[in-house]
Amino acid sequence: MNIKNALLFCMLLSYSFPICYIYHKYLDNNSVSSIICNENNKNKILMSMIIMGVFTILYEMKRRDPISLSVIVLLLLGIYGSININEKNKFHYLFATMGFLSIIVFMIHHYCKIKNNVLALLLYIQFMLLFATIIYFGKNAFFTVEVFYILNFAIYYLYLHRLTCIR
Repeated sequence: MNIKNALLFCMLLSYSFPICYIYHKYLDNNSVSSIICNENNKNKILMSMIIMGVFTILYEMKRRDPISLSVIVLLLLGIYGSININEKNKFHYLFATMGFLSIIVFMIHHYCKIKNNVLALLLYIQFMLLFATIIYFGKNAFFTVEVFYILNFAIYYLYLHRLTCIR
């Protein structure tokens, strides 16, 4: 197993806890933020996300793309800020916006480098989901749109890994 595959596996493993935890809690909440900012959940989720962040930065360093690494660092800062700042505080939304926009920038950057039809489709879907998060903000469907936004990015990231490992 090469190092990038091992790092990706570790990223997925450390990310699986918050995903399962959020899935378990979603019935009682109307957004991902309402789950991750809850004092009972915050430390568990933050620790897993820090571990995932370490593996992600190591993975991105192996990619040897300073733009990609910088955008991922901004994404991680957005995630950590979103977890640590209560969703009732306006700065929570600043960090959440930084995270959401970092995802878009990451996807645009890699699409422009590789020019792949699947990446283009996933990027298009991501833009539609970004607009849907704006439209459904504060409404019942917001949680679902957030989850699909994150899921689409995960698919993009995994597909990008596959593309870059076969090159």
